[in-house]
Amino acid sequence: MKEHLTEEQLFKIINRLDLPQFLEDDPPPIAEGYINRSWAKIDQGALSFHIGVTPLVIECIKPAVLIVNGERVGKATIEKDDVVDWCIDAPPLFDIRISSDQLSAYFKLNDKHRHEWLLVDYPSSDSLRLCAAERMDVILETLTMDTIGEEVDRLGIRGVDWAAIGRELDNPAFEPVLIATGTPCKPPKHASIELYFNEHIVSAYEEVNGTIDYRNHLKIPSAQKGQVVAKKHLLEEGLPGITVFGTLIQPEPARDLMMVAKDHIKINNQIEAVATAEGRPRITGDRIKFIDLTTAHVVPGDVDLKTGNIVFSGDIIIYGSVMDGMVVEALGNIYVYGHVFRATLSATGNVYLKGNAIGSHIYCGHYGVLFNRLYKGARALTESIRKLLEAFKQLGQAIGDKKRIRIRKATNSAINGIQVQRDSENRQRAAASHIEYSFN
Repeated sequence: MKEHLTEEQLFKIINRLDLPQFLEDDPPPIAEGYINRSWAKIDQGALSFHIGVTPLVIECIKPAVLIVNGERVGKATIEKDDVVDWCIDAPPLFDIRISSDQLSAYFKLNDKHRHEWLLVDYPSSDSLRLCAAERMDVILETLTMDTIGEEVDRLGIRGVDWAAIGRELDNPAFEPVLIATGTPCKPPKHASIELYFNEHIVSAYEEVNGTIDYRNHLKIPSAQKGQVVAKKHLLEEGLPGITVFGTLIQPEPARDLMMVAKDHIKINNQIEAVATAEGRPRITGDRIKFIDLTTAHVVPGDVDLKTGNIVFSGDIIIYGSVMDGMVVEALGNIYVYGHVFRATLSATGNVYLKGNAIGSHIYCGHYGVLFNRLYKGARALTESIRKLLEAFKQLGQAIGDKKRIRIRKATNSAINGIQVQRDSENRQRAAASHIEYSFN
């Protein structure tokens, strides 16, 4: 005798079946215990869904945007009482961008027409992908100059190049087009001081005849009497500009500074700082610049390979000793508080030595002038100029009268300069021709 299925057993078999794959639409529950599955589908551009006991997930594909209970989401699990809608997150037909400095306005065309969008059909499923397609045959809006003008007026842009916008509409390149420009403000020129000397002592090793000169690497800034050591450049106020909105751009105020003369410096016409003595110029301060000139260069320790040879157009004060093979030259006095070991000292003034001099050469007064490299350099330059002028004279005589080089005035000037130099030597020879030693 055949066994009959009970009603409970029959319901269990039905629950194991995936009925949506056999039915176009989910039927209502046929009995208690039937699994009421959730589903959603898109048919002919229309979205419909049913919430059952299983989860329903809807995910959108850009530019489509899913809206659940008024909130834009990309993916959501739909509940029973949720309100579901969708929209298209398409860019506007055009954009107008203003530069950060408000001196430029750009128009960018994204599309000339706005078309209708429809959802792409999707079969019934508990996990639906919301996708939309653009219908190119249905035009909802066409961009016109009036629409662009309304946006320009809303932004308040002045001086718009409408011809440039028209060219972009006729032949779209879909690239930013400059449609308005402002006038930048002219920046001010702040007052500044130009220095004609190096602010710091420079140590630079140079190659001489294929070898590195380790002794003459110290470069001490110096100035001669009457030399311009600094010049002030006056301030200039800037000019205002104007933005694409027609508002003024005020330039920053020009900053002034003051130049104050201190020791051995004078200011001419509040512009030029001139040295009144020989020495090392110096500038300090921020808004108020103090310029002075020290007539002495101080060496706190020994003069050795670390410091290099010392050459200065003023007094030199050495609190240590002068070591082997070093050279100290001054267009003033030299003060040594230590000893001098097999070194050379040359000063146009006096040499004051507190310690001992061992195997050294010390020149001062007239002899200091003769053995001073600064003096010898100037003398060599004068001799070179004299020889050059003589060569030009001989060349002019060889070429002939028509191409003769007239150098009489230049020759006389050079000879006068040499005569002045000789007179200076005679005066120095009479005034300073001794060496002072002090042993305490």
